[in-house]
Amino acid sequence: ICWEEGKLDLCSIHATTPKRPPSKLRFVWHHGWYHDFVRIVLDTASFVTAVRSSDGAAGEVVRMIFREELVPLMDLKLGLEYRDVALRSEHVRASALSKREILELIEAMEAFAEPVEVVMKTRPMSPDQSDDMVLDVAINGRAEALVTNNTKHFAGAGKRFGIPVLSPAELLEKMREGN
Repeated sequence: ICWEEGKLDLCSIHATTPKRPPSKLRFVWHHGWYHDFVRIVLDTASFVTAVRSSDGAAGEVVRMIFREELVPLMDLKLGLEYRDVALRSEHVRASALSKREILELIEAMEAFAEPVEVVMKTRPMSPDQSDDMVLDVAINGRAEALVTNNTKHFAGAGKRFGIPVLSPAELLEKMREGN
């Protein structure tokens, strides 16, 4: 999947959708440094930020997922929340994409995702109860990072379970540093 100037190249979705999940550990050459595959949970707000504008750090995180440099972790609830929020009229109007293109983007994310079965739920973990679902996926999927612009709500639980909570920009910087 390619985004150029906020446009989603729909023709490449089917060509790049993996037939099987990628291996959990691989070395990938990207921007002049080596790094391991990183398994992340991308929270809904960061995903919607990427939908609204592919120019920023969140858009680059999504592109890295489609280049198979990051592995998103998802469960059914997170996929449904992506749909519920990203397809709201205010987000569709703010993006360069149609509802159909946003839905195809979500479906492509799901195709690249490693499915997570949530078997352990610890409540409450976040000041915002709606964030607990995202934390469930990160904890049960053994995420290497939870990517969000709302780091304050996730920081305590991330520390408790040893999951770094990073903004999209912080994740990109760590990837560049090779950490």
